Amino acid sequence: MLGVFAATFTVARQASAGDAPVASSLSPTITETVMHSFCSQRDLGTGVCLDGYRPGGGLLGSGGVIEGSDGNFYGATVPFPVISGGTIFKLTPSGTLTTLHSFCPGMDPNRGGCLDGAGPVGVIEGSDGNFYGVAAQGGANFEPGGGTAGTAYMLTPSGTLTTLYSFCAQVDPKTEKCLDGENPGRMIEGSDGNFYGITLSGGAKAFGGAQPGGTVFKMTPSGALTTLHSFCSEVDPSTAVCLDGEQPADLIEGSDGNFYGITFIGGKFDRTTSSGGTVFQITPSGTLTTLHSFCSESNCVDGETPVGLIEGSDGNFYVSTIRGGAHDDGAVIRLTPSGTITTLHSFCSQGNPNINQCLDGTSPYGVTEGSDGNFYGTTRAGGKFGNQTSDGTAFMLTPSGKLTTLYSFCSQVDPNTLFCLDGSLPNGGVIEGSDGNFYGTTEYGGANGDPGFGTVFKLAVSFPTKVPANLTISPGQRSFGTRVIGTTHHGTFVVRAPTKNTVPIVLENFTISGADYSVDSTLTTCEQGQMLQPNQTCKIVVDFMPLGATNQLSDTGRLTVTSNAEKVHPNHGVVILRGGGKARTRRG
Repeated sequence: MLGVFAATFTVARQASAGDAPVASSLSPTITETVMHSFCSQRDLGTGVCLDGYRPGGGLLGSGGVIEGSDGNFYGATVPFPVISGGTIFKLTPSGTLTTLHSFCPGMDPNRGGCLDGAGPVGVIEGSDGNFYGVAAQGGANFEPGGGTAGTAYMLTPSGTLTTLYSFCAQVDPKTEKCLDGENPGRMIEGSDGNFYGITLSGGAKAFGGAQPGGTVFKMTPSGALTTLHSFCSEVDPSTAVCLDGEQPADLIEGSDGNFYGITFIGGKFDRTTSSGGTVFQITPSGTLTTLHSFCSESNCVDGETPVGLIEGSDGNFYVSTIRGGAHDDGAVIRLTPSGTITTLHSFCSQGNPNINQCLDGTSPYGVTEGSDGNFYGTTRAGGKFGNQTSDGTAFMLTPSGKLTTLYSFCSQVDPNTLFCLDGSLPNGGVIEGSDGNFYGTTEYGGANGDPGFGTVFKLAVSFPTKVPANLTISPGQRSFGTRVIGTTHHGTFVVRAPTKNTVPIVLENFTISGADYSVDSTLTTCEQGQMLQPNQTCKIVVDFMPLGATNQLSDTGRLTVTSNAEKVHPNHGVVILRGGGKARTRRG
């Protein structure tokens, strides 16, 4: 057993009242705790990470953890290069990790011989108290250099593994296709007690590397497998595109007893400039209906390459795409059962993508519905400390589509090594634990190695309670006029707790938006977390420096002041800023 000291990082992430959750108009405070940094123990002879490496990594980003009925957390790690095939682990809430099973120990998973499989893709707890999952590689039918095959397994809580099925057991003798599929990517337990899952490739209609196909399967608890659907069953003869999709990426059971899933690519709008993807419904008997083909809108504003799917409490489906959206950095969309689609948020909407900056993140990897009715998830990259290819965020999204960035990963950096101690590149989204906190994994970062071998993290989200008090910010708006480009001008705003208040006010935070505006830290006296007593004031000084010529007041910004006051003036604590820029007059 491995015990690891939990590192805690607290970062206040504030937002305007319009971005607040359903249950509160106040801004949340987020505490991130690293529960475990992987590769905390290594075999000195082989270098293998005994406690695992990169939890939940791989193509699907199907990492994350589950909470078991015993209150512990369970997850998977990917193969360690040429030495082992990955692990299944148990992690207690206090951060003690136990490796329940190491796949293919001491062997190169790429060369075969891993009869128990290699590359586990997540884990679920069955209704019988055992754990079930799939491994993307290995098994009895793996062909070195020729295919991935894979397995389905059962694992007891004490760590005894039974291989239930080895994929590619059914082969077409003429085409050598794996009729039962290979490279499994997900498995769930249905309400009928059978297991349902997907394979990324194989099936009767696959065409090899160019068109990998994929399948949906049903498997009994004893391991008898039935293929319900082989993708690429519908092909456009002019483009050779798989109209029913290919490479399925997720599968859930709907409240109506049917199954719903997504495919990475294919669909009516898959073309040379995009990969499309679909949302589909499949009945327990195997009848498939395509509900939506992505890239149906110009520039794939409706999303492209879906990776995560849930059914909301409202009966609609919520899908995350890693590409597409208004900025081609991914989106979260809502899909009605009848197929009507609404884009709730397009990522990289905040920041400057021209300099590779996406403050709200990029490439979301799935959402979960919280007990408060909002949606929570992570983005693979972006955030305050990252760019379009690194670090990532955790976010909250209201049903109406207002997004709050809760946390930006790589907030804590080792000054000597520049490691992201709090993790980097979260994958698999988050789950809400029975304690109301959110849990997930990062593929990189943590305390061990460069660039780190991944973490399990906890996000505690707390909302302050409103107090019966008033807060005023004056003036309620500010015009800086038209100023010479490159020169700085100050605007002072007084934050006051009026005398009639009977309780103090916590000044949570103040944020600024707009490229030409910034808070002058040298002149500002208000502080984050400051307590304002009745009749107490502080000031916020805003600097305006126009960056371009507009000759009119078209450069707008917002100063947002958040607190736990019940009433705020101006409304929601938002002060509108306006200004313009002009070229310097030449003399002579």
